Amino acid sequence: MSKKRIALIGGGQIGGNLALLAAQKELGDIVIFDIPKAEGMVKGKALDLMQLRPHDGYDVDITGTSNWKDVKDADVFIITAGIPRKPGMDYKTSGFKSNKVVGMAGALDSTRFRTFIAMETGFSVQDVTCMVLGGHGDTMVPITRLATIGGVPLGDLISEEKITKIEERTRFAGGEIVKLFGNGSAFYAPAQSAIEMAESYLRDKKRVIPCATLCNGEFGIDGYFIGVPTVIGSNGVEKILEFKLKENEQEALNQTLEAVKKTVSETGL
Repeated sequence: MSKKRIALIGGGQIGGNLALLAAQKELGDIVIFDIPKAEGMVKGKALDLMQLRPHDGYDVDITGTSNWKDVKDADVFIITAGIPRKPGMDYKTSGFKSNKVVGMAGALDSTRFRTFIAMETGFSVQDVTCMVLGGHGDTMVPITRLATIGGVPLGDLISEEKITKIEERTRFAGGEIVKLFGNGSAFYAPAQSAIEMAESYLRDKKRVIPCATLCNGEFGIDGYFIGVPTVIGSNGVEKILEFKLKENEQEALNQTLEAVKKTVSETGL
């Protein structure tokens, strides 16, 4: 069986970590793409990663390029870089079906939510289950009533006050890292979040991951990509798991939808 091919568009901090994680999981051969002036950088990263392979024994090829022809027919594109938008640019003109286009909103936010719950309680992060819906911003919606640790509801383990602080830290987690860095943003956790999605697609794992998916009426949202529980398998987005929201949760999701609509309007999507 031929190996899959993974194209990483953007070879910066996230792109480099994506390449490392994809190689370690042996998801397929990897092409790191960047603009011509960064071609030497991505080729250098690719060669460095190739020389790392003998330590772990993973057999994939990793290359760097600035030539679009080299990413032709890739099975997965993970886009970490962008250029200023131009009139007429949107996902509809990409040629991809909507079930093959998905964003990371929710996946990263949920893992941050899990992290802060584990840090607060002292229990293993492996036993923390929770989800964050909505956009990737200050209006995201942590669904705290569904958060559990080993199946035990979070509300039975820590106070409402502590839960509220965890929710707030989750909403502003990206900004917290930016302030600590002084210049730059997170790259380790975002890379792993994207790889989790790609792995579920390439290996048909049917993982349920909160991620930005095109909604067609689910949760009262129509025609917008927004973070919702999504089943990702070999067909891409295979299903959105819709469930009944409480009134305050639906109101919060409507609020984040308005924020998404505002962004869409401003960028001409």
